[in-house]
Amino acid sequence: MTMGELLALLKELAVHSQRLAKRLAAYQQLATGPGGNPHARERALSEMVGLLAAFPAGDLGQQATEWHAAETQAVQELKEQARFEFGRMLSAALEGSGMTVRGQLPVLRVGLFTLKADFEAGTATVFWGPEIERLRGGLKLDPSGLAAALRNWQESLRKKAAVPEELARRLHAAYKRVCAATGVAEGSRVFLVHILAELPRQSGPREVRGIPARQVQLRPVPAEAGRDRGGRRREAAAARRQLRRDD
Repeated sequence: MTMGELLALLKELAVHSQRLAKRLAAYQQLATGPGGNPHARERALSEMVGLLAAFPAGDLGQQATEWHAAETQAVQELKEQARFEFGRMLSAALEGSGMTVRGQLPVLRVGLFTLKADFEAGTATVFWGPEIERLRGGLKLDPSGLAAALRNWQESLRKKAAVPEELARRLHAAYKRVCAATGVAEGSRVFLVHILAELPRQSGPREVRGIPARQVQLRPVPAEAGRDRGGRRREAAAARRQLRRDD
């Protein structure tokens, strides 16, 4: 090996060493963080493989490779431990919120929300209700962070909840619209599902609230529906379909 070749090799080794040193410093911060960050550490370790392979054979390269293998095994064990303790840690972080954790991983019901955990990706997705509406995905699979997000959503819902007087006004307005759409006199009995289907219009955009009731083509409630349970179900299903088409 000539002096020029040796110098080039040392420069290349210095560049790889600096890159690996930066990765190790970042990894050390992950390892000392709350919860051990097993998923983030796993990704960081996989990014070191190429840098370790670039080291020439020798004691330093061998020691670095052995450390990497041992750390990878330790992270896998930490991931399994985090999976087993996830539900308990989430329940503890939600203590005092009024939300209880039910179900089995990877899907948990938390109060009014549904949480789906992806332990391979290290992320979670939160839905409103039983997966009715996706609120946010790609959340870090950290019990304390997820509990904070769930608390914020619950508090937001409480602030937006209608007071009883406002809810009564909206229900009455929805009832009047259904009566007009079905051609029955106010005071007549109508299906509750018709009224509930009308409620979103009362809190929706102005252009939705302003749709005349005559444009909501609901079928009139037959007199015999009160005596025919199957007929009531069919009428309710038809009304829901027509409301969805109108929306």
